[in-house]
Amino acid sequence: MHLTPAALGFTPTPAGWRKPLGDASFIFRELHTHAEMAPILDLQRAVWRMDDLDVVPLHELVTIPETGGIVLGAWREGEASLAGFLFGWGGFVDGRPRLASDMMGVRPDARHGGLGFALKSLQAALALARGYRTVIWTFDPLRAANARLNFAKLGALCHVYHTDLYGPAFAPDFYGAMPTDNLAVVWPIASDRVRDRLFGRGQSRAYADCVELPRLSPGETPRGDRLLVALPTDIDYLLTHDPAAALDWRERVRTALAAAFAAGYAITDAIFERGAGQERAFYVMDRTGWQASIEEGTDSSLRSE
Repeated sequence: MHLTPAALGFTPTPAGWRKPLGDASFIFRELHTHAEMAPILDLQRAVWRMDDLDVVPLHELVTIPETGGIVLGAWREGEASLAGFLFGWGGFVDGRPRLASDMMGVRPDARHGGLGFALKSLQAALALARGYRTVIWTFDPLRAANARLNFAKLGALCHVYHTDLYGPAFAPDFYGAMPTDNLAVVWPIASDRVRDRLFGRGQSRAYADCVELPRLSPGETPRGDRLLVALPTDIDYLLTHDPAAALDWRERVRTALAAAFAAGYAITDAIFERGAGQERAFYVMDRTGWQASIEEGTDSSLRSE
């Protein structure tokens, strides 16, 4: 089955698509004009807790479609307020086309219902139709909800760590006093791995299947074909109530992931355990197998969707 909006459950409308999510229906549209994109500014501020210096301005957003990029907006049907957005620029690296997905945001009262997954799924279908094989983006490695979406649900991969990527002055209410470390995510949208995840055929590993894997601690040498790296389950709580603990998590995760990446591992999944009064979150790291998915996703000889 081809990865198209219709195959993913999006019904065409005169201006875009409709898709039910839980007990609500959402309208999705590509945005092109200054007026259409204006609500994205306030939602950037709300989601990322940015000041005006860090918000991506309208005069940049309106250039995105001209690069072959995509700007998406989502509304709960019957409501005027923007519920979510997603945008990314198109370009070439080493002669290969790829979509740089810069930012996605979902309004707090619209979270936990699958809207982020729906936005990314639609982005993948549209990107494939335009000739892209790979989508890239970055995110803070301490954010467990993003890890769940990116790796467990979307099937993305990561083998690159950026230290203080955006500098110390970027979005201080979002990062606190921590360095703005980010993971560089690769999403090979033409691969079977991603196709299976988006169609619900490929499942994330269960916690019980990985609980016995070795857990890499800072300073240890990575060994074996597969291992786990722990991350906090709620970094926002720590930033508010225990900033020192949040910074300790930053340093520990940075050290462990950097060592694993240097040894040839990649993040291939994220697993979570909830119950018995505790929560745990881990990245699943694999040394082999992940390279084939990236190569499959960037192979320009693959047939067009």
